[in-house]
Amino acid sequence: MKLHYFNPENDIALGLLPGQSLTMSPMVAELHRCGALLPMWYASAGDCVLVDEPFDQDFVSRIRRDFALDVDVVTSVCGASDEMSGAPWGWSFDSARRLSGAGAVVPDATLLEKMRGLSHRRTTLEVLSRLAGLSAFSGITLPVEAVDVAAVKEALAGWGEIYVKQPWSSSGRGVFRVASLNGDAEKRIAGMIRRQGSVMVERAFDKLMDFAMLFRSCSGAVQFVGYSLFFNSSRDSYGGNLMLADADIERALVERGASIDDLVLLKHFMPEMLTSIIAPFYDGYFGVDMMLGRNGYISPCVEINLRMTMGVVAHLLRERLLEPGVNGIFRVAPVSAAVMAESRCEVKNNRVQSGRLFLTPVSAHGFGFSVETADGSELQKLLE
Repeated sequence: MKLHYFNPENDIALGLLPGQSLTMSPMVAELHRCGALLPMWYASAGDCVLVDEPFDQDFVSRIRRDFALDVDVVTSVCGASDEMSGAPWGWSFDSARRLSGAGAVVPDATLLEKMRGLSHRRTTLEVLSRLAGLSAFSGITLPVEAVDVAAVKEALAGWGEIYVKQPWSSSGRGVFRVASLNGDAEKRIAGMIRRQGSVMVERAFDKLMDFAMLFRSCSGAVQFVGYSLFFNSSRDSYGGNLMLADADIERALVERGASIDDLVLLKHFMPEMLTSIIAPFYDGYFGVDMMLGRNGYISPCVEINLRMTMGVVAHLLRERLLEPGVNGIFRVAPVSAAVMAESRCEVKNNRVQSGRLFLTPVSAHGFGFSVETADGSELQKLLE
């Protein structure tokens, strides 16, 4: 049995230096609060979900009944804590402290530090270096790790346009595009290096689509789970996922120029490679973000999210909540009063038949986590 905990701030926690305390921005704190019950939807029967504050018991009772969820919600030590393994959204010293305090079994400090190291963007460099040995990806331009602004300037001079990325960050935060360096950009880069020791610098990529491959590390081996096809909000942060069958996502990529041979190669080569890098130290789901370029080239490892991801949640919920052959959209977005008033959902046999289902309690201007059925035209708009 597992004790789940939703900590979307984990990528921030990983970047902290020893002795630093975690401070969440108002937006991240709100995401943490609004999504506290999200693990109920991917937990296994008999598991528990740990929350930080009192929860909406009527909401929990209703979704347990309507969707046959055999999951409990707790605010402190779980009754069967001696048998509970911690299962946070992502592992860090902060999440381990929280789960250990609730009575769950957590990794020791050595393993936590190893997982922190694997979450650093230099793991992306290791993966790309191995992929460069394959003929299909021999043209990869490897990122560089820069420990000072001078190294960033050198990369910019060679590549013309670059992305500068914090070693520990996600969902578009801590990442910005640079075509020329001015004083403000140099100060920003210097601050990132001061806080996290370095930055990763990548050559700019002419992107057409974002997608990811999803994996699970279990019992010493990594297995391919499926695809994630996601879209961004108007502020270029994560907006949601298209809930399509893997074959349909693969078809959408190929129709937009991707090579089916390259996709198949990645599906078969990545698990073997990631088994040697990740499996000895990490159990759980994770995602490898990728991009499809306008010339059909696949950038095969933009970022490794060594944690649960929204793409994994969308993939699992498609199987759990939608009828076979029905497509949908998984969204994470601020909720207005109008959206709350207009939202309707028809449920039958523990599955969403039509409309929008909010997966967690919602309040106006908070974040809503939702699943909605969608027709082809709605999905096409998000693919454009």
